[in-house]
Amino acid sequence: MILACLLIATPATAGDENAPGDSFAHPWSALLPEGHGGAFSSTLDATTEPGEPEAGTGAGASIWYKLLPNPYRSGIALANSCDSTFDSKIDVYKGNELASLTKLASGGCRVGFEFEWDPDEYYRIRLDGRNPGDRGWGSLYTRYFPPLLNDDLADAQVLSGSSVSVTGHNVTATREAGEPSHGSPQNENSVWFKWTAPTTGEFTFDTCGGKIDTTLGLHQGARVDTLTTLAVSDDTGPAGCGSRSAITEAVEAGEEYLLAVDVKASSQTANLNLRISPGPFVPLTHTLKVTTVETTPHQVFGTGTTFAPGGLNCGSVCSVELNDGTPVSFTAVPDPGFELSGFGSQECNKQPWGGNCQFELTRDAEVFAVFVPVPESDDGPPPSEPDSDGGAKPEPTLRTGRPRIDPVTGTAKLPVSVSSAAVISLKGAGVKNRRASTGRANTVKLEVIPTGKTKRRLRRTGRARIRVTVPARFRNGATVTTSAVVKLKLADPVS
Repeated sequence: MILACLLIATPATAGDENAPGDSFAHPWSALLPEGHGGAFSSTLDATTEPGEPEAGTGAGASIWYKLLPNPYRSGIALANSCDSTFDSKIDVYKGNELASLTKLASGGCRVGFEFEWDPDEYYRIRLDGRNPGDRGWGSLYTRYFPPLLNDDLADAQVLSGSSVSVTGHNVTATREAGEPSHGSPQNENSVWFKWTAPTTGEFTFDTCGGKIDTTLGLHQGARVDTLTTLAVSDDTGPAGCGSRSAITEAVEAGEEYLLAVDVKASSQTANLNLRISPGPFVPLTHTLKVTTVETTPHQVFGTGTTFAPGGLNCGSVCSVELNDGTPVSFTAVPDPGFELSGFGSQECNKQPWGGNCQFELTRDAEVFAVFVPVPESDDGPPPSEPDSDGGAKPEPTLRTGRPRIDPVTGTAKLPVSVSSAAVISLKGAGVKNRRASTGRANTVKLEVIPTGKTKRRLRRTGRARIRVTVPARFRNGATVTTSAVVKLKLADPVS
């Protein structure tokens, strides 16, 4: 299982005269095993300092992060800066002094490293541009993976049965000396599985359901450098599971078979899936649903049309079965008087701002396009800045939706939609301050938690009314603020 957290950190120490995180002594901070730090920190004015490792390489505009380990968990962290607006690279260290850091890992915008709780030393990440001139908005988050136990053939994970489905990952996995290819000359991150055939006949081995572009090798033997390769597979294509792999092979009952799952590039390491089933290859399928949502009692989103794969006109709702790994593309076309506010699914939230959403289907998914009325103005539409290709950038927008009230806990979740990358806050008297960030057009849910007199009134009467202020700081420097009234309820108040 992979866990991710939308924890937004602030600089560990204030007062640095340069960009936040620019110096080793004043880094951004984030939690391990999962956390998000830096909130799109700018490297435009960042520099390197005397004695800094890797000085003289890359863009010379580094940002530092201090990672705070969780005392109750150790394992593997995958640091990801691929959402940065420039071509970035990551270096991972451990230590408390700039002059005595121990380098653990380095690479492009995705780097995995092992970590464990250490009360005396911190893990540090240095984020820089890959080449001179690579500067912009940097973003870093980490994801947790359990310890890798089947990196080597000798430690292959044992599987049994006629029908098997197992998940895993290959973050920090390596290639052993003498290890054969598993379908690509770039194989460098293999993990191993061992399976004994329960019956004689035809079986299929595939990686459908995983998140990465895999290769798959089926072997027999005792040593990694003397294996007999029975079959290898790269992509299954549109009729299969896209960039996932599949092998169908005749096996003998009681014979032991070795399976290696790999990727074509170390930058693709992530979670993976391996399936074993009797008979010919049958692709995994997922349900893709396109719908509209209601955000307030008087305003229904969806006054437009969303076009799905194959030219399917979804209108307000549609559903289709598609193979795992199918590339899908959506175009949202608003009706007159309305505009697209954004897409409301985890897959589309990763897309750049605009009227399109494209992703590879790897699970059941639901997509909805959010259309909102075009604001009326006597002065006409606000001016827009031209973007790099001469087009016009949309002005940043911020909207709140209908809160979801939890009468059991006496809290609520307030949906907040932004039109582009932003740091969003929630403030108010009698409520805990909350913060979240998003890298692109998105709808986030901020938790409304009462405090002080408001909390006591809620516990006594079962009801409380809170007005909250929601400011959003966008990547282009603009700040937009709105407000909302949240009516909390408690099902079992204390009289």
